[in-house]
Amino acid sequence: QGSATLPLNAGYGVKEAFLEARLPLVQDKPFAKEISVDAGYRYSKYDVGYTTNTFKFGVDWSPDSDVKLRGSYNRAVRAPNVLELFAPQNVGLGSFEDPCAGPTPTASLAGCVASGLDPAKYGHLLQCPASQCDQQSGCNPNLSPEISDTKSFGVVFTPTFLDGFTATVDYFDIKVNQAIGTVSPTVSLGGCTSLANTALCPLVHRDAQGFLFTTTGGYVIATNVNTGFVQTKGIDLEANYNVDLGDWGMQDSGSLGINFVGTYTDKYTVEPYTGATATDLNGKVYTSYDCKGLYGQTCGTPTPEWRHKMRVTWSTPWDVSLSVAWRHIGETAFDGNSSNPFLLIGGYCAGNITCSPLTSGGKFKAYNYFDLSGSWDVSEGVSLRAGVNNLFDKNPPLLASGGRTAGPTGPLNGNTFPGVYDPLGRYMFVGGTVKF
Repeated sequence: QGSATLPLNAGYGVKEAFLEARLPLVQDKPFAKEISVDAGYRYSKYDVGYTTNTFKFGVDWSPDSDVKLRGSYNRAVRAPNVLELFAPQNVGLGSFEDPCAGPTPTASLAGCVASGLDPAKYGHLLQCPASQCDQQSGCNPNLSPEISDTKSFGVVFTPTFLDGFTATVDYFDIKVNQAIGTVSPTVSLGGCTSLANTALCPLVHRDAQGFLFTTTGGYVIATNVNTGFVQTKGIDLEANYNVDLGDWGMQDSGSLGINFVGTYTDKYTVEPYTGATATDLNGKVYTSYDCKGLYGQTCGTPTPEWRHKMRVTWSTPWDVSLSVAWRHIGETAFDGNSSNPFLLIGGYCAGNITCSPLTSGGKFKAYNYFDLSGSWDVSEGVSLRAGVNNLFDKNPPLLASGGRTAGPTGPLNGNTFPGVYDPLGRYMFVGGTVKF
């Protein structure tokens, strides 16, 4: 990684007390088949100097046997871990470039001077080798816990007139404040050199030659801090239907099961650091960015607006089950096409006319995968299974690593996003289980 991996010997302790309760308030009354309350509280004291209070409160109301309404509010925390608090600070390789380097820098002269560059070196500075400038990473013993607030409202359908069918629809709003992370060097350089936020300039340490890649003092600080917030909103859907095929006039044909799970993402908003601000080419001020429907240098892994999985299973009367699954991943676009300056190469281009948004390219179409699988209960305690994933051998979308129209070097692996798309193509498997 361009530097030593330093050892760590550290730890901390925590003492906690908690209480949980589920209280049935009303049962079997008109318009109140059941009303119940779910509540909890937890107090935590950490010996590194802080205490936390978390709680939850939820209400379930079933007016009848067909419908249940539910809502909840949860306060949660995540205390910084041992590495985040105590890992030694170290300078090593990062995956970013210097906007002040090269014969035609993307940043202005005034912006580069604000980042600590000698004006005489503007246009004469070497770029970091292999797009890897240096960054300082490591601990921050003054971190505070992350604080998360989750609001959820939903409805559960179990209609008595349609036996075997259930469905849930839930709206969620999750916001994490004081998120523990780092201010990306690209954001620090972008905010500083565009003069959109010169408070970030002290994070840029150039060496005597103005470089950000030598061992003589050139690097960008990216140690752990409490950044801004991360918030996502959307709707989760799930439906299940199980039916005996005899009910459809197909006697002795087994049963059919259908499962559908989908998520609509309405927002995925990030404030990269507390007090973030940047101005686009038209003078509009931004304080955050939304990664819904995007992927790229800033948003990372694709976040489609809609994705779902549907599985249909036929359980035959001959101890054999056959399933077909449909996986859908919605369309996503490269985040550099946005006018939001935080999304232009991770913030490099905020306010710079040479880094206006891209007007074409950088888009992943919607992807659909189909899988087949089956199982056979040969005898008591013996079963066989086999299947084919990605039945039609669909290739994943491919990107170069790094650069303006490419994917981020972290989530990008093998020139695609293996956590989202199938990188291996068609995949066949067989297996068995024997129980003694």
